[in-house]
Amino acid sequence: IGLEEYRHALSGMWRVKKQLLPKMYFGGKQVERLPIGTKEALESFDPEALRQFYRRWYQPQFAGLLVVGDVDVEETSRLIEEVFSDWKNESKEELKVPSLDIEHEDLWVTVTDQEVPYPICGILHKRRALVANDEDAYFQKLLYTILEDILNHRFAFLTRDPDCELHHVYCGSQDLSLDTEGIFIQGTCQQDSVKEGIYRLVQELKTTHHFGVLKEEVERSKSRLVEMFHMLALEEDKLPLDYVSSELLSSFLQKEAVYTLQERYLFKKSCMEKISKETIDTFMRELWSGKGFVFQYVAPVEQQLSEDEFRTLIEEAMTQPLLAQKEAEQLKPLLSEIPEAKKTIAEEYYEKYDLTEWRYANGAKVWLKPTSFQARQIRFRAIG
Repeated sequence: IGLEEYRHALSGMWRVKKQLLPKMYFGGKQVERLPIGTKEALESFDPEALRQFYRRWYQPQFAGLLVVGDVDVEETSRLIEEVFSDWKNESKEELKVPSLDIEHEDLWVTVTDQEVPYPICGILHKRRALVANDEDAYFQKLLYTILEDILNHRFAFLTRDPDCELHHVYCGSQDLSLDTEGIFIQGTCQQDSVKEGIYRLVQELKTTHHFGVLKEEVERSKSRLVEMFHMLALEEDKLPLDYVSSELLSSFLQKEAVYTLQERYLFKKSCMEKISKETIDTFMRELWSGKGFVFQYVAPVEQQLSEDEFRTLIEEAMTQPLLAQKEAEQLKPLLSEIPEAKKTIAEEYYEKYDLTEWRYANGAKVWLKPTSFQARQIRFRAIG
């Protein structure tokens, strides 16, 4: 099983990740070895070594049990007690979680692989993960959620321009270890515009850092997120089990307090009144400052850059002038005029699927499928 899992990981993206690891996890155990181990170790260990490993680490003090679903609570509790009550701790091991270095100077890494389709420039900043066990930590997490939402909407607007040097730009976060997270921004460059794409990404980040976000962007994001939190709270008992279980698992691993979605919604809604453009600007500048940065360049073999060449491009881009703020364009409606409604030329009902189809004079089709599941939502999807 272990060897099969190891073989499944031998993809292009895994080869790329393996080369990024020394910089992403600089100073960490992950650089020395991965949890799955080496091919040689998987092929040569004996059964007794596996049993010893199990006895040392598969112990109740290192375990947790989550049950999510439409179950009888009393009966489930009885079964858990019956199965696990005699599971005794037979190990003196202590689970030590080594911290990653977040105070290192800037690190640079470039990787090429024949399976990488486009050149990608990424900036990763490490910081200690926030454990949401008090109001201040929850508030800080909410600030990041708003900032990420604003930036990703900005990036979506940017890459809609057919002349943009970037295919796609995305801001997000990832857990690097139990106590360290990485905040990243990465841009996918056009095949023939690597230099221009890197310049544009850096200039966009510089400009945002200098001018900050727009007041209207903050208000829009707050409104979007409050609606999303409210929807989740209203549908808490109908959410997919994998969503609920992943949320609980995250709280368990991070040793965070567990709150219902309704409790989270009410708290986050109350926090929104305290959040302004100035709050987000201050948070953003503190977030993207200090040490612990990793600059990454991943590309097809044809767009190969050395670390020195990549670093030179970033440093040159930092010297370029700031971009002008395009406030009017960012805030104008997506459609300047509402399209004229076309005449319905046909309507058909499919009883088997409880689905109604309308066909219009311009060739468009509309399908409507009513459902009682998550009834407070109305979802639209358009395909062109």
